[in-house]
Amino acid sequence: MLAFGLVSSASTSADWASRRDLLGPFVFCLVVVALTWRFVGNIPAPTTFLDRCALTFFVLAQLNQMAITYRWPPWSLISGFSALLIAWCVYRWNQVGMTRKHLNDKSITSEALPEPKTTPD
Repeated sequence: MLAFGLVSSASTSADWASRRDLLGPFVFCLVVVALTWRFVGNIPAPTTFLDRCALTFFVLAQLNQMAITYRWPPWSLISGFSALLIAWCVYRWNQVGMTRKHLNDKSITSEALPEPKTTPD
């Protein structure tokens, strides 16, 4: 019912959140799932110390936000989200660095290998 709008016959229609108000938490949840998706799957990414600290801080920030009354801006949500974002950026930075190193090592070893000798038939 919340996704499709308000029922006009509802007596408390003013208490329902608008679609725009519901879009914020939905987008926030999607981004959090995207940032933590690398820990799920057949071969999950190994968790580093930074990942564990970021995940712990994120959970504690969420609990803090639930415990306090609503206020704007939600600094607890922003700080927890920032910790996840920083950990994800460091992970991607390291992945790109390892890929570059692997490609550079491959080109060096291919140049160092001697050409195969061909014999005329």
